[in-house]
This record gives sequence, structure tokens and C-alpha cells, in this order.
Amino acid sequence: AGLGLALGLFVAGQVEALVRVTESWFGIDLLSAEVYLISDLPTQIRIKEVAGICLAAFILAVLATIYPAITAARQRPSEVLRYE
Repeated sequence: AGLGLALGLFVAGQVEALVRVTESWFGIDLLSAEVYLISDLPTQIRIKEVAGICLAAFILAVLATIYPAITAARQRPSEVLRYE
């Protein structure tokens, strides 16, 4: 989880550089002024929003384990191992 957070923050901070590198590699204009109303991708990292998203992702990950754990706890080990 920490690696994903760090990678996400790094990419968000380097969006303009990544767009320039991609444009030079492929020889295209990703944000053409003739097509789009913006010519660059402004980024602003908001710590409260990042923390809220991380907290929500953690809570969802924990909640996703509750039903399988309850289901497994209700089964008898001898019944589960019988068909292995």
C-alpha cells in the first residue's frame, strides 16, 4: 500500500514531465491547443484528499476479508479437509 501511495504521488508530481517525454518519444502533441481547451496538465496534491482515499481503500480492503473469514470460520476443518 505504501509503495502504491509513493508511486502515485511521484507520478502526480511529474505529470508535466511525463507528458513531455511521451510527446517526444512518439512525436505527437498529446494536448494540442487546437483540440483541447488546455495545453498542459496542472496538478495539485492535496494531502487531506490523499489521506481520505488511502483510508477508504484500507477500509474497503479490510471489509472485503470479513465475509470469507466468517464463511471459513463456520465450516468444520474435518469437512473441508475431507475433499482435499
